[in-house]
Amino acid sequence: MHRLHRRVVLVLGRRVVLVLGLLCLSLGSVGALFIGSDDTIGVGDTHVSGAATGLPVVTYPVFSTLGGAEMAVTAKAAGGVYVASAHRVDVTDLLDGVRHYEIKPLSRDDDGRIVEGQAVRLRPGKIVGWRQSSSGRGEQQVIVPLDEEPVGVVAMARKPSDRVLVSFGVHVGGLFLKAIIIAGAGLLLIAAWAAARWRRRRIAARGDGSDLPGSDDRTAAETDSDADSDSDSDTDSDTGRVARGVAPRVPAPAQYDVPERYRNPPAAPAGPAAPAGPAARPSSQGEAAEPPPRPITPARFTTARSTSSAATSSAATSSAATSTRIAPQVPAPRVPVITAVPVTAPVTVPVPVTVTSSSTELVSLRAVPPPTRPTPGRMGATAVAVMALAWGVGRVRKRFLGLFLALFLLSGCGTLTGTAEEPSQVKAAVQGSEVDELVQDYLNRHTRAAKRAAAPTYDGSRWPISETGPLLRIAQYQAVVDSIAKPATEARRREVTAGTVYSPTFAKYPMWAAVVLEGRQGTDLTVFTRQHFAEPWLASASARIRGGRLPDPVAVQKSPSRTAITRAIRGSRAVQAFWATGEAPGLEVGRGVRRARQALLDTAPGSVPQVTEWLDPIDQIRMVQTAGGHLMVALHDIRLGTTHSVLTTALFVPANGDAQVLGSSLGRVLD
Repeated sequence: MHRLHRRVVLVLGRRVVLVLGLLCLSLGSVGALFIGSDDTIGVGDTHVSGAATGLPVVTYPVFSTLGGAEMAVTAKAAGGVYVASAHRVDVTDLLDGVRHYEIKPLSRDDDGRIVEGQAVRLRPGKIVGWRQSSSGRGEQQVIVPLDEEPVGVVAMARKPSDRVLVSFGVHVGGLFLKAIIIAGAGLLLIAAWAAARWRRRRIAARGDGSDLPGSDDRTAAETDSDADSDSDSDTDSDTGRVARGVAPRVPAPAQYDVPERYRNPPAAPAGPAAPAGPAARPSSQGEAAEPPPRPITPARFTTARSTSSAATSSAATSSAATSTRIAPQVPAPRVPVITAVPVTAPVTVPVPVTVTSSSTELVSLRAVPPPTRPTPGRMGATAVAVMALAWGVGRVRKRFLGLFLALFLLSGCGTLTGTAEEPSQVKAAVQGSEVDELVQDYLNRHTRAAKRAAAPTYDGSRWPISETGPLLRIAQYQAVVDSIAKPATEARRREVTAGTVYSPTFAKYPMWAAVVLEGRQGTDLTVFTRQHFAEPWLASASARIRGGRLPDPVAVQKSPSRTAITRAIRGSRAVQAFWATGEAPGLEVGRGVRRARQALLDTAPGSVPQVTEWLDPIDQIRMVQTAGGHLMVALHDIRLGTTHSVLTTALFVPANGDAQVLGSSLGRVLD
């Protein structure tokens, strides 16, 4: 029973290995075929309806908490297409009041709607702040993460007469490689199964079953015990093994010899005389005629022991009974010729085994059954079922997400990284990755306006393309002065680099951010503002840092509390009092700022400066959270004699303590 259970387990184990190998090979191969080397699983295509030809196409991917989940959006049009992604706040502001076509992500053909509005031709290539963008002829693709922030994807054809085809897919980094690894693992499992099957066939063909599972289930202790019992119980080792219920040891064919007990078997108990034959010899004691010794064929036997109680009962019933078991018919090997026995050709003969009733155990001799092998029909059915399942899933992949979900979970990217709640619809005005693009775009526009305001044109009408607020008024004043004085100095591009960015969070436009600009002349803290996503960033105010140390920004911005706002207003009034009287109670002022105030007083000796708050309340105070407090930019209007200037001050307002002036700048403006 133990050997039977073990054989069944081995057979089932081999079949499980084969089935797993076929499953892994099928899924890995089908997955690699559908995924492709770009690690993207295509889900469906959406054709824009004819009524929406030439309109911007927008889709808002669904937020997901699956770590590493990304959506691939591919767009194409006959004359070229521009596709880009941005924060949902930006996309919503871009298309606010604009006629466009909105489709659902992972949707079917023509599953969209037209949002009414004005027909405006957008210029997405001029917009700063796209997360990703791609343009040109043929297919253009952007990949947006689904587990970071809500985003929107916009696609626009270059020609108004072209229709846009949008395709959706799911992108998982390294998914193609994982599919190849799964297929390779399946091949290894199938190879291991084939190697084990070949080994068993080779052993079966050789006729030696000693290495097959279940050929000898005895332990080493039992084997040693059998050897000791053989030497003690009987001088004839094979006879002793038979008496104990163990099959005789069969030597190798080259060393084969007929055991003595087969040449002269022990006499049987008295009984009826057997008919005499040519080979029988008479017995004086009435014993049965002994058959002549004949060549026998060694066969592989295993034993099965019965319980001692059964043997005792058998002995009590018949004390003189003998038990003979006939082995299966097997071809006899060539054996040495035995003296006084005629040598005949090898024949198939039964092997008599005599066991006396004095034995405590009965012996059952049987041949080892051939090893069980998997049925080819079942293996083929399993392979066909797996391939049919993979084909059926791939057949409907454009309509359903079955293949996507299976491979997505198989890739190990289904780990939840957060709650199911979608993040709040707020964004930082400028991210660290966008500040370089912002500054470079600003410098390009600033250089064009400066060249137009310099010789020989002296035209300051282009300054609004790069400046706004106080800086625009300062630039316009300088353009008027230059148009009168007509200096020969040529305008040059400013050589500055972007540094730290201080950006609050906003739920809608307008937005602003403070950026540190480092150049040869010094370090400036410049405030940039933006009215809409489709419009450029304009420089609004700038303060020269004079010896103060700027605080570090924080990763997560919070709205300022009422206490923080009160402290900021108090700091702004302290700056106003300092420039008016020179006294600064509750305000730390450095030497550089004091020298700047004295330089202003020297332009109008004997005059008292009149300092008031800036006229525009939006620009009066701008504050952003930093480490240990808030960074603040305050604007004031100063009149001294006949001059009119704007004062820009950078302050650090700590959570505890006096406000600190980091720097300030003065600029002449027109009345």
